[in-house]
Amino acid sequence: MRGRRRERLSNLWSRRVRGRVGRLPRHQVIDRLSSSGAIPDRISPYGWEVARRQGVLGLSDLRRLDPLAQPDRFRRVVQGYRVLGESSCPLDSHDELLIRCAQACGTPLVNDTWSFESHSEEWQQEAYRQWSTAIDNYRLEPYWNTFGRPSVSVVVATCRPDNLELWTALVASQTYRPLQVVAALHGNSWSATHCDRLRAVLGSAGIDVVIVTVDESAVLGEVLQAGCDRADGDVIVKWDDDDLYSTGHVVDLLRARHYSGATLVGKACDFVYVQNADTTVRRIQTPRELFSPTLAGGTLAIGRHDLRSVGGWDALRRDEDMALIDKVRRQGGTSYRTVGYGYLMIRCSRPGAHTWSADDSVFLSARNPRRPGLDASWAMIDQPADVIARAVRDVDDGLRN
Repeated sequence: MRGRRRERLSNLWSRRVRGRVGRLPRHQVIDRLSSSGAIPDRISPYGWEVARRQGVLGLSDLRRLDPLAQPDRFRRVVQGYRVLGESSCPLDSHDELLIRCAQACGTPLVNDTWSFESHSEEWQQEAYRQWSTAIDNYRLEPYWNTFGRPSVSVVVATCRPDNLELWTALVASQTYRPLQVVAALHGNSWSATHCDRLRAVLGSAGIDVVIVTVDESAVLGEVLQAGCDRADGDVIVKWDDDDLYSTGHVVDLLRARHYSGATLVGKACDFVYVQNADTTVRRIQTPRELFSPTLAGGTLAIGRHDLRSVGGWDALRRDEDMALIDKVRRQGGTSYRTVGYGYLMIRCSRPGAHTWSADDSVFLSARNPRRPGLDASWAMIDQPADVIARAVRDVDDGLRN
């Protein structure tokens, strides 16, 4: 109960200071685009909602609502329901706008073959998928078309050459461009062959590569700072070399920055593969899509200038993520946690192998749903089977996480 109270107080505090931070104003853009069928900016200010209500809405129900004139009322009415598609009824441009706005509230468009009771997980994934597409196509892309797409630097601090094939394949598969990778190679285990392979894989995907070598005596926070010092992107994304990411992971973080206005964003650590138990766990936490100091360390995204303004990464061997989040919030910024789809954390079996020193029992709580083996599809990881198999092999080899 104390943890949940802390989350609520933190969320209220962050929303009070939210107006003092963020990016370029976007309301002026959305207002101009509303007449052409874009989603009003006020439709879904804090993300999406899973369909939890037991009813459905038809087009006739949506036509009684006006998302442009009364966006708050529209959201309250449709959020949590499902919209039943009517194939026999032709759609005009206004109907399409209503459906897009409903999807932007997390209300999925479905047909009458879906069963809410027997497909609860599929419901959540479908709601998230349609919500993401609606926000991207009718809010995020129009904004980028007007102001330009932000450049992104993915910073990878790694001391494990054996993980090179895994994380380079995951980064190369990202759908977002322009993209830069800053590889901060820590220690003396790296050879010219490794660097050539890194450049070849990422260069063939049209990604700019910067390689930084860091002495073995440096701690993790120093390695991250060395990489961020060489980053040129407007937004810096922290990437762990041993976890699994979907092809849209970078876009997920940019979307969260856009609609939340937060200084620092990250995903929830919802999905974890525990090697000792050979099981994938979905953690039951406090609600997602809220301002919070609790973010998955392998998913952080922050503006380059914001990172410099708070003093960058502290020279810490562990808990460098929490130190950065704390600095951002103490200096008047905000941190926002979006849903954990598209990210799967890998927990290997070696003692002391993680900077997050939680015992496996934390993840294997009886209240957390489980699935056998490494179930990447549960976390909506849309990577090829050979890439996922590579992650499983790396875990079985006992590499440090």
